[in-house]
Amino acid sequence: MSSETSDRGSVLPGLTRRSALAVVFTTVFLLPVVLYLQLVSGAIIVGATVYVAAVLFTEIARISGRPMTTQEVFVIYFASSPTILAAPFAEFVFRSYFVNSPYARGFFLDGRPLVELIPAWWAPAIGSTAYDVRSLIHAEWIMPVGIFLVQFVVLWLLQEIALGYLCGMIFVEEQELPFPTAHVQAQVCLTLAEREPSRTRIFSLASILGAFYAVPMYVVPTLSEGLLGARYTPIPIPWIDLTAGSFGIERMLPGAALGISTDLSHVLAGFIIPFPYAFQMLLGSIAVWVLGNWATRALFPTYFPDWVSEWSPGMSLGLVYQRSIIRVWIVPFIVFTVGAAVISLIGQRKYIMDVLRRATRMSNAFSAKGYPSLLVLLGMYLIGTVGSVAVFWWFVPDFPVLVAFAVTLVGGLLHAFVGARAFAETGYQVTIPYMWQGTVLASGYSGIGPWLLTPAFSGVMPTPVSTARTGAPAWANMIKSARLTDTNINDFFKAYLMAVTISIFSSFVFVSFFWSIAPIPSTVYPFTTIQWPIEVLSTSMWATGEIKGQGMEIIVASLAILLAIALLGELLRVMTGVPFSLVAIVLGFTLLPSTTIPTVIGGVIANFILRRQLGDKWWMSYRTTIVAGFLTGLAVMTGFSVALVMISKASWVLPW
Repeated sequence: MSSETSDRGSVLPGLTRRSALAVVFTTVFLLPVVLYLQLVSGAIIVGATVYVAAVLFTEIARISGRPMTTQEVFVIYFASSPTILAAPFAEFVFRSYFVNSPYARGFFLDGRPLVELIPAWWAPAIGSTAYDVRSLIHAEWIMPVGIFLVQFVVLWLLQEIALGYLCGMIFVEEQELPFPTAHVQAQVCLTLAEREPSRTRIFSLASILGAFYAVPMYVVPTLSEGLLGARYTPIPIPWIDLTAGSFGIERMLPGAALGISTDLSHVLAGFIIPFPYAFQMLLGSIAVWVLGNWATRALFPTYFPDWVSEWSPGMSLGLVYQRSIIRVWIVPFIVFTVGAAVISLIGQRKYIMDVLRRATRMSNAFSAKGYPSLLVLLGMYLIGTVGSVAVFWWFVPDFPVLVAFAVTLVGGLLHAFVGARAFAETGYQVTIPYMWQGTVLASGYSGIGPWLLTPAFSGVMPTPVSTARTGAPAWANMIKSARLTDTNINDFFKAYLMAVTISIFSSFVFVSFFWSIAPIPSTVYPFTTIQWPIEVLSTSMWATGEIKGQGMEIIVASLAILLAIALLGELLRVMTGVPFSLVAIVLGFTLLPSTTIPTVIGGVIANFILRRQLGDKWWMSYRTTIVAGFLTGLAVMTGFSVALVMISKASWVLPW
């Protein structure tokens, strides 16, 4: 396999009866594992469960004498992961909690308690019998569930699939960008399916190392909390906090946030991300969370009075992050990411226009690779966009519809393009944060409707309890992996749609099951007792105007900083030849140093130690195998520990 495309040429099907069965199994039987761990500890182990499923089915197929093909493994891996991450019916349990939460009752809008203003299309009214039975099988849940599924399943998927194909055309086929993580994911599929002796040996050794590291990192905390009721963490999770304490950064720079992640996947990311981009991400991260947090308190306190008053010595990294992003960085982040997207589109306009022209003529190159025509993609995107805005306008008729349409149409495109570009260059996905919230604030609208229901578009988070949604940027990454494994990209989308349909029913069954066992939040699900009150407070603060926008001077200053960075970076690139990526800088802005510091450490180890000791050819050939193997071992051990906890709980959740 070459660095960019497979050397085998032909595209083969991946959706077969065997891979479809594996996707069904993963979606039905592993979704409750992921859901349970999220409720108990907040951990997201989708990667672990998918690795377990891939290993399990490849071994069963090999024992049966009919080994799975690389393409079948690809479909199992990629089609399962996003669907078991999404448990949409957990959203309605959160809404039930929101309406009855004592935290929400303390907020008022136009002189009335916020919970009394919640419309029936979002949740049953306070005092409804629907809340007495702890069940979603109630007539008053029909409308909220129906609206959610139409907006954030049907219409959202129409938009995202269209944008995913379009990003694949531009960034995979035309520009042939590297997509570092796509190589790792493709390597997992190739190694599990083909079992090349030398590569399998390295993969296995790396898996053993990953499994050993998983024991103190994830297995001990999961088993101790699940079986003994007390959480023991031999290694701090998720980071070593260097913000407060005797050696905290706050002693020198009050307000700064600093830490180092203990998850070695961030170190391994440095093995595959080009080192200049990893270093630029670190610079961006330090500029915002260390220097920026300090400067906004010490040098510009009049512009950020809430941040100045809320910060106090001793605040943890997580708390500093939470308060500073709300009080300082909402508007700058929107400006940075939108600006980076626009600058990127302007810089790549020739590529994009060429792709659109070729797609309009439906060249043989695109059609042979499985892409629909441009007219079909534009039709899907417009139907999804217009339909979503229409649903929103029907239920929130007094909000400016043209504003909603503009941000949905343009904002979705910008998010998809900048996210895919970031994926392509760094392996991380950048998002445009608070795009919809900023729009509502800028519109001057006063009311609860747009804070509860939003139009569906790329990058929007439909609910406070939503986990990271996949979409166009991730699917462009998937298309790159498909090229590396000779897989038909349309087989992924077929399998994904099948898995989405099944996961909706699985989510209903298992969310109802866990809710019937005990209230959510409750001590049975300890993470929700911590996180859900925070989400209720955050949503209530947005809706009642306690989180405010910032003045025009902040917007202008943010734009000026971005343009200065872009010009300086381009000048240095021309003068020194060092690659520069504005997207990497902006991505670094959004990542805490706890992520970017280990990534740079991994880059130093990879480029200045291992590469020199092992040789360029060997290292470039096997580095993705090492990363894939380590993550597989880590994931399998984590999944195994969660399975043990689930089995132990099965004995006491039975009604008899």
